[in-house]
Amino acid sequence: MIAGVGQDLRLLLPELLLTAWAFGLLGLGMSRALRHWTTPAGLVGCVVTGLVLWGLTAQASGDGVILGGMLAWDPVTRFFKWFSLGVLVFVLLLARGDRGVQEEERGEYLCLLTLVVVGMMLLAAAHHFVLVILAMELISMLSYLLVAFPRHDPRASEAALKYFLFGAFTSGILLYGISLLYAATHTLDLGALRQAMEAATGGQLTLVILGVTLVLVGIGFKISMVPLHLWTPDAYEGAPIPVAALLSVGPKAAGFALLVRFLTASVGSHQPVWLPLVGGLAVLTMTFGNLVALAQTNMKRLLAYSTIAQVGYLLIGVVAADRLGYASVWFYLVAYLLMNCGAFAVVSVMTTVTGQETLEAYRGLAQRAPGLAALFAIFLLSLAGIPPLAGFLGKFFLFGAALSAQLSWLAVAGIINSVIALYYYVNIIRLMYLQVPVEQTPIAWPWSLRAATALAAVGTLILGLAPSRLLHAISRSLPAL
Repeated sequence: MIAGVGQDLRLLLPELLLTAWAFGLLGLGMSRALRHWTTPAGLVGCVVTGLVLWGLTAQASGDGVILGGMLAWDPVTRFFKWFSLGVLVFVLLLARGDRGVQEEERGEYLCLLTLVVVGMMLLAAAHHFVLVILAMELISMLSYLLVAFPRHDPRASEAALKYFLFGAFTSGILLYGISLLYAATHTLDLGALRQAMEAATGGQLTLVILGVTLVLVGIGFKISMVPLHLWTPDAYEGAPIPVAALLSVGPKAAGFALLVRFLTASVGSHQPVWLPLVGGLAVLTMTFGNLVALAQTNMKRLLAYSTIAQVGYLLIGVVAADRLGYASVWFYLVAYLLMNCGAFAVVSVMTTVTGQETLEAYRGLAQRAPGLAALFAIFLLSLAGIPPLAGFLGKFFLFGAALSAQLSWLAVAGIINSVIALYYYVNIIRLMYLQVPVEQTPIAWPWSLRAATALAAVGTLILGLAPSRLLHAISRSLPAL
């Protein structure tokens, strides 16, 4: 164990700094003269936190647990801290161009967004079930507030209420599952669970199997796994676009980090129990998400069902349960961050300009804004898995991991679903390039959304063509598992 309270707090500097910065943004938003600086100040906070994290990573003298075993300090933790910062940068850029939030509310809006990212960092590093519960509830409570942030929009209020009720129900299931594991093993430490669970017999083994299943239900809600996805389309449709982008990537990535850490550190020899269950849910999740997405006419709901399908693909790497499987999950999460946040940035532009969220608003977009249409096409083709973009390489690794683990049925299911998804992604491109626009006026979009789409497009292309640096960073994080 890494000793010393001072050392523990030093390793927690990114979270502490972001928390302080979040409340600083709240105070900045209270000043009429300074509130327009909230987004630049938030981006500066990301840079400062990144520099601190860089220093901690460079000086890391060893791996272990901190705060009495509550948090892990290992390459997985450091990887997801960087990932969380990337999510925050994109969300702040999207929030800058969001016209749905009043200027006087922008400080508290960005404060809540930043605190969600702090919760993501804590959840991805959690090594004890007490911290798992606290981090998940921090993310959930703030997410409910953010979905309901447009106070005068009845869709937002309805979506937040559904999200809250479903979240409260699954939180109860998670707590019950943890209590069963504690009854069987007498520990809440993820590292100590494995030995205790492998020694369980008789009634204890029954409690362990039931407890693991219920914990997977709680995590499944966080990552929008079918049949725990019901909140997702309504929440995306009712929430401001930056919040929908955050929910589509951030909490799901932290949930996958927790899922992998839980299964590798705790389940061990019980793999034959959970592997078929998660594998079947992976196929159900990707198939349901893609089939329902085919019928959508609202862009935010389409991206919501697309997210559900992407969760199914990611579960393939989890079920593979080996080095290649986990590496493919990490890689695909980064690719998904870039292409999905880029897609939401384009949706933000179109919603602001046209006042509509329907697919018909994209008709003839290539004639009104050729650059915007080209960027959106890149993101859609990457989500569909078309080479040489990042999404293709991510799916290639995921399906390869399934084949390597002798799970060819999962790889086949993933390929079939990728073909299904290609239809609704290409249909949007068809509308943009082969249809006559409803309006002829050119589209103007703010610098923040230009920066977000450009950054996402460049990252999607580079990651698809030259993934070696990211793969090297991922390979260094795997021994911790």
